[in-house]
Amino acid sequence: MYLKDPKDTTISAKAFDVLAMEKDPVLLSFFNEVLRLKASVWSFRLVLEDAILGSGGKEYFFPKGSTLWVPVTVVHRDEEVYKNPLDFQPDRFIKVEHEKTPDGEEDRLVRKVLFNKRGKPTRMGHLPFGGGKSMVLTILRGVNDSALDEISQGLLC
Repeated sequence: MYLKDPKDTTISAKAFDVLAMEKDPVLLSFFNEVLRLKASVWSFRLVLEDAILGSGGKEYFFPKGSTLWVPVTVVHRDEEVYKNPLDFQPDRFIKVEHEKTPDGEEDRLVRKVLFNKRGKPTRMGHLPFGGGKSMVLTILRGVNDSALDEISQGLLC
Protein backbone atom coordinates (compact mmCIF):
# COMPACT_ATOMS: atom_id res chain seq x y z
CA MET A 1 0.00 0.00 0.00
CA TYR A 2 2.82 2.39 0.82
CA LEU A 3 5.56 0.84 -1.25
CA LYS A 4 6.80 3.14 -3.99
CA ASP A 5 7.38 0.18 -6.30
CA PRO A 6 5.59 -3.01 -5.16
CA LYS A 7 7.65 -5.07 -7.62
CA ASP A 8 10.93 -3.94 -6.06
CA THR A 9 12.38 -6.76 -3.92
CA THR A 10 14.74 -4.45 -2.02
CA ILE A 11 12.88 -3.31 1.07
CA SER A 12 14.30 -0.39 3.02
CA ALA A 13 13.07 2.93 4.39
CA LYS A 14 13.58 4.45 0.94
CA ALA A 15 11.16 1.92 -0.59
CA PHE A 16 8.21 3.38 1.34
CA ASP A 17 6.13 6.42 0.40
CA VAL A 18 6.71 8.22 3.69
CA LEU A 19 4.79 11.35 2.63
CA ALA A 20 1.64 9.28 2.09
CA MET A 21 2.18 7.49 5.40
CA GLU A 22 2.50 10.82 7.24
CA LYS A 23 -0.95 11.83 5.97
CA ASP A 24 -2.76 8.58 6.86
CA PRO A 25 -4.75 9.25 10.07
CA VAL A 26 -5.27 5.53 10.75
CA LEU A 27 -1.57 4.72 10.53
CA LEU A 28 -0.61 7.79 12.58
CA SER A 29 -3.19 6.95 15.24
CA PHE A 30 -1.86 3.40 15.48
CA PHE A 31 1.71 4.67 15.72
CA ASN A 32 0.82 7.30 18.36
CA GLU A 33 -0.98 4.70 20.46
CA VAL A 34 2.09 2.45 20.39
CA LEU A 35 4.24 5.43 21.44
CA ARG A 36 1.78 6.31 24.19
CA LEU A 37 1.91 2.85 25.74
CA LYS A 38 5.61 2.18 25.12
CA ALA A 39 7.15 5.60 25.68
CA SER A 40 10.58 5.32 27.19
CA VAL A 41 11.38 8.99 27.36
CA TRP A 42 12.78 10.71 30.41
CA SER A 43 11.77 14.34 30.48
CA PHE A 44 13.71 16.61 32.83
CA ARG A 45 13.32 20.36 33.27
CA LEU A 46 15.54 22.85 35.05
CA VAL A 47 13.65 25.41 37.17
CA LEU A 48 14.97 28.80 35.99
CA GLU A 49 13.36 30.85 38.78
CA ASP A 50 11.52 30.15 42.01
CA ALA A 51 8.08 28.83 41.11
CA ILE A 52 4.87 27.76 42.78
CA LEU A 53 2.68 25.33 40.89
CA GLY A 54 -0.80 24.31 41.94
CA SER A 55 -2.51 20.97 41.41
CA GLY A 56 -5.54 19.38 43.02
CA GLY A 57 -6.01 22.27 45.44
CA LYS A 58 -2.41 22.07 46.70
CA GLU A 59 0.54 24.33 45.97
CA TYR A 60 4.12 23.16 45.48
CA PHE A 61 7.24 25.32 45.73
CA PHE A 62 10.17 24.66 43.37
CA PRO A 63 13.32 26.69 44.08
CA LYS A 64 15.47 28.05 41.26
CA GLY A 65 18.03 25.47 40.14
CA SER A 66 15.84 22.48 40.96
CA THR A 67 15.46 19.71 38.42
CA LEU A 68 11.97 18.41 37.76
CA TRP A 69 11.23 15.03 36.25
CA VAL A 70 8.06 14.60 34.18
CA PRO A 71 7.00 10.94 34.40
CA VAL A 72 5.80 10.55 30.82
CA THR A 73 4.60 6.98 31.39
CA VAL A 74 2.33 8.23 34.18
CA VAL A 75 1.06 11.08 31.99
CA HIS A 76 0.22 8.58 29.23
CA ARG A 77 -1.81 6.45 31.65
CA ASP A 78 -3.82 9.29 33.18
CA GLU A 79 -7.47 8.19 33.45
CA GLU A 80 -8.60 11.83 33.34
CA VAL A 81 -7.11 12.15 29.85
CA TYR A 82 -7.48 8.63 28.41
CA LYS A 83 -10.51 6.40 28.76
CA ASN A 84 -9.24 2.89 29.62
CA PRO A 85 -5.60 4.07 29.56
CA LEU A 86 -4.08 0.60 29.81
CA ASP A 87 -5.99 -0.71 26.79
CA PHE A 88 -4.42 -0.62 23.35
CA GLN A 89 -6.88 1.36 21.19
CA PRO A 90 -5.31 1.96 17.77
CA ASP A 91 -8.06 4.44 16.83
CA ARG A 92 -7.62 6.54 19.99
CA PHE A 93 -6.00 9.40 18.03
CA ILE A 94 -8.63 9.50 15.27
CA LYS A 95 -11.51 11.91 15.17
CA VAL A 96 -14.45 11.39 12.81
CA GLU A 97 -15.75 14.54 11.17
CA HIS A 98 -18.99 14.58 9.25
CA GLU A 99 -18.85 16.32 5.90
CA LYS A 100 -21.76 17.26 3.68
CA THR A 101 -21.15 16.31 0.09
CA PRO A 102 -23.38 16.67 -2.98
CA ASP A 103 -24.19 12.94 -2.63
CA GLY A 104 -25.18 13.23 1.03
CA GLU A 105 -23.16 13.05 4.21
CA GLU A 106 -19.74 11.46 4.44
CA ASP A 107 -17.49 10.61 7.36
CA ARG A 108 -13.91 11.81 7.17
CA LEU A 109 -11.13 10.59 9.46
CA VAL A 110 -8.75 13.23 10.80
CA ARG A 111 -6.02 13.24 13.41
CA LYS A 112 -7.16 13.97 16.93
CA VAL A 113 -4.54 16.03 18.70
CA LEU A 114 -6.31 17.45 21.73
CA PHE A 115 -7.46 15.64 24.84
CA ASN A 116 -9.26 16.95 27.88
CA LYS A 117 -8.22 17.00 31.51
CA ARG A 118 -10.67 18.30 34.10
CA GLY A 119 -12.90 19.51 31.26
CA LYS A 120 -10.19 21.63 29.64
CA PRO A 121 -8.35 20.87 26.38
CA THR A 122 -4.73 19.85 26.83
CA ARG A 123 -1.86 19.23 24.42
CA MET A 124 0.27 17.76 27.17
CA GLY A 125 -1.50 14.41 27.42
CA HIS A 126 0.71 12.83 24.77
CA LEU A 127 4.45 13.35 25.21
CA PRO A 128 6.32 10.43 23.61
CA PHE A 129 9.27 12.73 22.86
CA GLY A 130 9.05 15.10 25.80
CA GLY A 131 7.97 18.64 25.10
CA GLY A 132 9.01 22.25 24.82
CA LYS A 133 12.17 23.63 23.24
CA SER A 134 14.18 20.48 23.86
CA MET A 135 11.81 18.28 21.86
CA VAL A 136 13.21 16.77 18.67
CA LEU A 137 12.25 19.00 15.73
CA THR A 138 12.00 16.36 13.04
CA ILE A 139 10.26 13.70 15.08
CA LEU A 140 7.91 12.22 12.53
CA ARG A 141 10.49 11.93 9.78
CA GLY A 142 13.08 10.43 12.09
CA VAL A 143 10.64 8.01 13.66
CA ASN A 144 9.29 6.93 10.30
CA ASP A 145 12.78 6.24 8.97
CA SER A 146 13.82 4.21 12.01
CA ALA A 147 10.50 2.39 12.23
CA LEU A 148 10.55 1.61 8.52
CA ASP A 149 14.07 0.25 8.80
CA GLU A 150 12.93 -2.04 11.61
CA ILE A 151 9.85 -3.11 9.65
CA SER A 152 11.92 -3.82 6.56
CA GLN A 153 14.35 -5.90 8.62
CA GLY A 154 11.40 -7.89 9.97
CA LEU A 155 10.06 -8.42 6.46
CA LEU A 156 13.39 -9.76 5.28
CA CYS A 157 13.76 -12.33 8.09
